[in-house]
Amino acid sequence: MKVVVSIGGSVLVPEPGGDRVAEHAAVIEELIAEGCRIGAVVGGGGVAREYISAARELGANEIELDQLGIDVTRLNARLLIAALSEESVTAPALDYEDASEALRRDDICV
Repeated sequence: MKVVVSIGGSVLVPEPGGDRVAEHAAVIEELIAEGCRIGAVVGGGGVAREYISAARELGANEIELDQLGIDVTRLNARLLIAALSEESVTAPALDYEDASEALRRDDICV
């Protein structure tokens, strides 16, 4: 069975530290042990909102603000990847094609 897990950034990393990330990784790995193929979607959370707010005050345009949020989201994804087994991808998917290819290889796609 294919399963997509969506984890908000504020849920994944409510404060600095790896404990929460490790807990979510453990749940994902339990699903894999049960035979599921996993795709994980991670959000930017409070950190992304804080950075976007600061950048907006500094005069960044909407495209720059979007890119900043995406960058923070990718950092959260990298934290989750670090906590997952070697069956995980080594970097977040850049687009749908990357994600699809990872799932075809039976990698944990983030």
